[in-house]
Amino acid sequence: MKKRSVEINQFLKWFSEYYQQHPEQEVKDDHFYNALKYYSCSTDEVKNGSIAPLFSKWKDYFKNNLQLHVYSSEKQPGFLQFANGNQNRHVKIVLSFPKEKIEEAVIKIMDFIAEEEMPTKSKVATAIRADGVILRMANFDDALSLLTFLKKEDFKVAKDTNPFMFKEGVAAVTYDNYLSYNRVLSFLLEGYFKMCRRTKALKKVSYKHFREYAKQFVEEVFRNPKLIQASFLSNGIKPGFNSVGAMIVNYEQVLKLILLQLDDKMNMQTYQNFYQSVRNDQVVLPMEAYYNELMKNYRAKENGDLDKGFAENLLIDYINYIYQLNDMDAVFSYLSAYMNGFTTAITRKNNYRQNFLMYLPPSEIARIVKGDLKKFLDNYAAKTGEVSKIEVLTEETKLVEEEPSGVLLLNDYIRFAIGKYGIKGAATYLMSFVEGNILAITRTNNFRDRFYYELTPQAILEITQNDLLGYIESYANKYGIDSESFGGRK
Repeated sequence: MKKRSVEINQFLKWFSEYYQQHPEQEVKDDHFYNALKYYSCSTDEVKNGSIAPLFSKWKDYFKNNLQLHVYSSEKQPGFLQFANGNQNRHVKIVLSFPKEKIEEAVIKIMDFIAEEEMPTKSKVATAIRADGVILRMANFDDALSLLTFLKKEDFKVAKDTNPFMFKEGVAAVTYDNYLSYNRVLSFLLEGYFKMCRRTKALKKVSYKHFREYAKQFVEEVFRNPKLIQASFLSNGIKPGFNSVGAMIVNYEQVLKLILLQLDDKMNMQTYQNFYQSVRNDQVVLPMEAYYNELMKNYRAKENGDLDKGFAENLLIDYINYIYQLNDMDAVFSYLSAYMNGFTTAITRKNNYRQNFLMYLPPSEIARIVKGDLKKFLDNYAAKTGEVSKIEVLTEETKLVEEEPSGVLLLNDYIRFAIGKYGIKGAATYLMSFVEGNILAITRTNNFRDRFYYELTPQAILEITQNDLLGYIESYANKYGIDSESFGGRK
């Protein structure tokens, strides 16, 4: 069996050659969507793959089944629905069967789901396609049971699904909630090939090249409300979403899953970690509120509705916030790092980082403080009665300016966690997060949300070189923290 990365590479190379040979052809997301939809399907199956006559047979077969409602919907005329609830945020399992085998396969699968009384919102397409059978399971354990069932001999006739989803047996596993995984992927592929054509880099198209593009896109777009607006909101809110923020979070979830899927090592454990995060309302709901506020402020700025003193007020509000949590030295350190190009020095809490990026670029702060941040904060500290200790950047702050954002966040958390839990405690909580428990990370200082969006378990293992406790002890030693006093190993 080919590695998925090899199949993805072949998929990309085909389009690279096609667009090189047809320079007049506009790059469109539909090209990629159709290729994904009919991946591994023969020309005959694409032309003559209709299975619409089977719909009446399946309806008749399940008409007396109290555990499964089988029906056609005007909202999705291209599918037959198999449902017994109105849940969302499902595990999505994708299958494809040959035309002559699909009738029996669907009956066996839906019989199993009904007999086990599994909540589901599944559907089958009117034609043979690479994602013709879509099983949406409301419970992760039910999904695991179904995947085990699908490994039986009966289903080995299944066809290949597209390689951008990892396989568990004969099925592919993914997630998209109210969006379409393949549509979002097609949008990403469209942007990638437009970029390659614009930069005359079609000959460089490859799996690794696309993966780097996707990673950079995800890192950049969700930090920039202008890009968010252009990428996801130009046509308004899609059906199913109750707010702009909810739709943006769903896009971010799907795009982050695409990044995970662009790895041959993707497996059910990785997927479970991801799935737990998208079902965790303690993370999801604050992020929805965060994006709602972000886009409201962005639109207010675009419409010229903001007070002219907004930038100055924002800076003072941030200084007050950090000052109350720490001291003026911390304010100076974070603002200095930000003014030297390290944007993640500004916390996401209260939407500060995004507001800084929109309204307080380093040049604007320099204007407000008249080129002297130290003097500005000294004066502020004097007004509030604090004896300022601000002299120069500490060695650690200098290090912050040179470190990648993931390292900064990890070190920020370690510094906090050592003081609260001790070295072993800090290692224990980080390991729990690495193993998939995002609730192990405290919400204090917005750490949990920041970890969710900025620091994956895999990134932590790479930074620490698979030695969390050793990394934490090394950090403690570097900054003069007595590891034994916090229960470290002797």
